Amino acid sequence: MLFALAIGVVFLATGLAVDYSMGLLNKTRVNNALDAATIATARAIAAGDVDPSVSNEAENYLKAVFAANLGVDDVDASKYDVSDIVVDTASQEVSAKASVNQGLYLTQVKLDEDAIKVASSSGVSYGISEVEVAMVLDVTGSMKGSRLKSLKKAAQDAVETLLAVNTPTDTKVRISIVPYAIGVNVGADLADYVYADSFKAKSDAPVYDASQYSASNKAYYDVEDFQDGYSTCHNWDVAYKSGGYFYDGSADDCWPFVTESSDNSNSDYCASERKAPLSSGKTNYQYTDKNPSFGLISRDARLNEDWCPSSPVVLLSDSETTLDNAITGFRANGWTAGHIGLQWGWYTISHNWSDYFPAGSKPADHKDPDEDVSKYIIMMTDGVFNTAYSGINSYGFYSGYQSATAYDHFESLCSQIKSDGITIFSIGYGLSDGSTAEMELDDCATDDTALTQYFYDADTSTELAAAFEGIADTIQNLRLTH
Repeated sequence: MLFALAIGVVFLATGLAVDYSMGLLNKTRVNNALDAATIATARAIAAGDVDPSVSNEAENYLKAVFAANLGVDDVDASKYDVSDIVVDTASQEVSAKASVNQGLYLTQVKLDEDAIKVASSSGVSYGISEVEVAMVLDVTGSMKGSRLKSLKKAAQDAVETLLAVNTPTDTKVRISIVPYAIGVNVGADLADYVYADSFKAKSDAPVYDASQYSASNKAYYDVEDFQDGYSTCHNWDVAYKSGGYFYDGSADDCWPFVTESSDNSNSDYCASERKAPLSSGKTNYQYTDKNPSFGLISRDARLNEDWCPSSPVVLLSDSETTLDNAITGFRANGWTAGHIGLQWGWYTISHNWSDYFPAGSKPADHKDPDEDVSKYIIMMTDGVFNTAYSGINSYGFYSGYQSATAYDHFESLCSQIKSDGITIFSIGYGLSDGSTAEMELDDCATDDTALTQYFYDADTSTELAAAFEGIADTIQNLRLTH
């Protein structure tokens, strides 16, 4: 008798578990399909492909997308129901409800019902906010050949997708490009904010002072005015290069300089990372986006100019031609300092730097409630970070300690950038499963959600293209409001 009673309880519990699992599955399917339908409808309205003023056009479009995501031909003839579709042109929102009648199995014995309704709702704003995207892209030596070709195509396709919402009269999306290798080529626009630094682990950065510059003397400071202990150096001596280091000709290594041309103009626009201050009592801006008035950015003497990326940074732009041409010009060479690329990517979309950028490239303030702007960084690499300058003394530069130090810098920057309200996507290309490089990229990216992927692990050129396109689509997908 006890066994018979137990069998009944087990039978009922199993039925409840089955019905509950089916309910959860149906709710997830309906919710995902409805989110996709409202987002697609909102995007279509924003792009002008659907006219909400035409009777039932938006509603029919939403139902068609909903049906396609569930694999049914006609929602009205299926077990699914879509209701309460609202396209509010005043608030620029699309909302809808959807449900499915789920048949009950053993639970109907308990409830005396043969089905229950599983429902979901979704709402999306199609008044798309402004978007700023920094694409931080690996152009190191390991990217030579087919890898670089694949990167160029994938990045250009993503640029096209991201800029598709722009119109001749309304710019919603701007993109910056930051190619990196052993350092970053900041180009003429940013060269004034980089100072010739020594090959030391720490350094006291001078602050930006426009009076130190002239039209024929770009990117040079009189370092003797800013650095104590180097008074024996002869400033502006023509430097020569030896073993990847830059010296001013003195025997005591008092100050290394970037090679000068005859008119004292900078012969390269290389830059490295910010360093912790050398002198006690000075504020450390190493992992911040503070502008040059708080301190210039180091151009470490160990940064071999022969390996500096030939392609300069492109500040925020809505010109597909400008961005495409920049990507087309990529050349692969040098080692990997991914944290330097990430740092400069942050600067290109930081409102703190807006006064130091030319018109048209000034980042908006995403913390101002009156400026509806979202900011993203796409961080891509194909290998292990193996180069750092900050925190590495000259004797340790070739000692193998650089990778761990580079990742320490990377982790700190990732954390600060995300805490600043910026979303990070990361792409690993051809990385070994479980490798440090893969785990660091995954940790750096914003945490994945049930519906959104932020870290992509691409092994082939096809997967790389899919990663960039997936990120571009995600950024373009309008935020869910409820």
